[in-house]
Amino acid sequence: MPDVDGVMLAEQIAQDARLAGVKVMLLTSASPSHVAVRRPGGSAGLRGRRASLFEAMLVKPVKQSDLLDAIVTAFAKPVVARRQRAKRSRHTGRATKALRVLVAEDNPTNQKLVSALLDQKGHQVTVVSNGRLAMERAAADSFDVILMDVQMPEMSGLEATAAIREKERGTPAHVPIVALTARAMAGDREQCIAAGMDAYVSKPLRADELFAAIDSVIAPSSQASAMMTTPTTESPAVSIDLSALLENFGGRADLVRDVVDVFLVDAPLMLTRLEHAARSGNASEIAAAAHAIKGSAGLFSQGDAYTSARTLELRAREGDAADGPRSADEVAKAVSQLMNELRDLRAKL
Repeated sequence: MPDVDGVMLAEQIAQDARLAGVKVMLLTSASPSHVAVRRPGGSAGLRGRRASLFEAMLVKPVKQSDLLDAIVTAFAKPVVARRQRAKRSRHTGRATKALRVLVAEDNPTNQKLVSALLDQKGHQVTVVSNGRLAMERAAADSFDVILMDVQMPEMSGLEATAAIREKERGTPAHVPIVALTARAMAGDREQCIAAGMDAYVSKPLRADELFAAIDSVIAPSSQASAMMTTPTTESPAVSIDLSALLENFGGRADLVRDVVDVFLVDAPLMLTRLEHAARSGNASEIAAAAHAIKGSAGLFSQGDAYTSARTLELRAREGDAADGPRSADEVAKAVSQLMNELRDLRAKL
């Protein structure tokens, strides 16, 4: 901008005590690292203290989804803080109200994990496997919260949520709905909000983040939108970290064994589905099959099985099915290796 550019303005805001609570975001047509900062004797890139003036730095043209991500992240409490609070609450043994929870999830492995975690907290759990059944059960019964997978057969989680909100229209009723999604793609958050969801949890599911999301939508003073945070991308794991796995499963070795057993039975079926889809060249079916594998494998490790399935899913969603058979073979090999690791791990529990 002329006269006073964005960096100079941010510096002035930072020096004004009256504006201490203002959050500033930089929108620039250049790479943020190359934004010139005026100083005596020349200019330098946006680094150090000047970079700390901004809550976020976005390159124009800015997508709506990226802008919303930045705003929500700026006002949301850090995920690490939420995890620490969740850990403290587990150790203090704070009693929580028993809830009636409807879980809409088509993946058997995720069904097992979510049900066991909720049951451990004393909640009453009802599980359905698609959006149509979720809509029907929500209409027939009363629930305190609904955990809704976004991608399901017959009727998606977004469609089911929109249908539930339509039935609530004109009434004081509003059952909180938490989105469960493994896609982590731009625009997912906006779709969840538009459909009427109250919070957002990314897969692979983590116990502390799941319960933090549930707490956020049932607490009277909660700000559910703060939970609509960008799913984090973790580095692929070379092997299974048992200590981290136990923490994600609420410290229960018996639950790890049970979920591993479900996965060992379900994985060959998912691979068969992927193989058939790859042979037929059906991109949408390849994406759906790879999505299911990614969601299950990611519960244990974000290694080769997870990353190869995720890569194949993203490519298939773009309509690319030409390399499906070879990619499906790569996924199958990675899943086979994961199954071997899980068998060894189970024997040690």
